[in-house]
Amino acid sequence: MISVAEYKNKTVVVLGLARTGISSARALSQGGARVLVWDDNFEVLNSAKTHGFETFDINEKYRWSNVSLLV
Repeated sequence: MISVAEYKNKTVVVLGLARTGISSARALSQGGARVLVWDDNFEVLNSAKTHGFETFDINEKYRWSNVSLLV
């Protein structure tokens, strides 16, 4: 797996965890980014939580101010 180090110590949100979403989240996380994830499929979202990813509530507007990248 390729780690993406360009976003080290930055907050990145990955919206949608199907196919490449979870891979993107892992690569960013391995590169040192703080990765927040969201998916409208709660089963997939809960699976991501069990693998150590922090979930992101897209309805909380104040959280967007700290986001450096949206994937």
